[in-house]
Amino acid sequence: MKYVGTAALVLLTGFALTWYVLSLPRSSGSSFSLDQSRARKDLAEFVKEPHPLGSARQSALARFLHERLGAMGIKAEVQRFDAQVPIREDQEGFGEGGKYKRITQGYNVIGYLKAQSANSCVQMLGSHYDTKIIPGLRYVGANDSGSSSALLLQVAEFLKSKSSELSCDLAFVWFDGEESVLDDWNRAERAPYGQQDNTYGSRYFVSQLKVCGENSGSDPGQKVDLCLAKQMKKPIKELILLDMVGSPNLKISLDRLSSDRLVKRLQKVAADLGYKQHVSNSYTFVEDDHIPFRKAGIDAIDIIDFNNLDYWHKPGDEVAHLSLESIEIAGRIVAKMVLQK
Repeated sequence: MKYVGTAALVLLTGFALTWYVLSLPRSSGSSFSLDQSRARKDLAEFVKEPHPLGSARQSALARFLHERLGAMGIKAEVQRFDAQVPIREDQEGFGEGGKYKRITQGYNVIGYLKAQSANSCVQMLGSHYDTKIIPGLRYVGANDSGSSSALLLQVAEFLKSKSSELSCDLAFVWFDGEESVLDDWNRAERAPYGQQDNTYGSRYFVSQLKVCGENSGSDPGQKVDLCLAKQMKKPIKELILLDMVGSPNLKISLDRLSSDRLVKRLQKVAADLGYKQHVSNSYTFVEDDHIPFRKAGIDAIDIIDFNNLDYWHKPGDEVAHLSLESIEIAGRIVAKMVLQK
């Protein structure tokens, strides 16, 4: 799913997962609180069975997300796309007639929320919701990607109640196809595939953005402002991406591939909320759905715990090993990052 430098990965995988109940500061009515009952129900939906890109279950989850957003009163749509993916060696048809790729359908789910104030920007919040294919393992991805996908539903509902405080319109996106089809995130770049095998949904989403304004970017070296094509014809200010936020002893990684401005905001917000200990002191490199946005010139940050990896793409990534307290902390940080003026 993600990639970090080899030295960093050796250090990270040496940590043992520690179980304890996190002590949360008392919540006020103005801060995000996780509805644990709702979270458990939503997580149960995400972990019913594996749901990689192109699976029937993933299509069902796209409908589930669309319906949940509609029930909240948030306008939503399903963005369908065709993805050319590798044929795995354990799949029928591998290499027959020199064919190593096939077309499968993906579904990004997008929700739109208008701020009450006049503004000229869009903030985006995202999560991938597909699961990794692990041969021989019924991998349901409770943490990767259930925790962030369930959390984003509640953050969206919370921010809808704060529409009068928003400085930008909001778009919420559940990306399909973040995970690589092959075991190795970078393997398909080599023969016989010769392609990028990851972030299918986010790359497609970015490819559909349009330039804002007739003259935007017309001068050499000028920054090009990108817009959501039909729904919000305003420049995208930033993407805050959520991923893997459900491990006990939450430790959000500092990602060098994220925007410095947003990393500094993360650190400040966490400190202001009393969660400084839940943000790492050291940097690493994480590839995720924020990378296509960064390549397009859009500020983006990955809010991900890449320190607790005991169950990452392994047996045990199940609801029983999640911490709802960790999910709530991540939600409070992200909500504050959006609402902070």
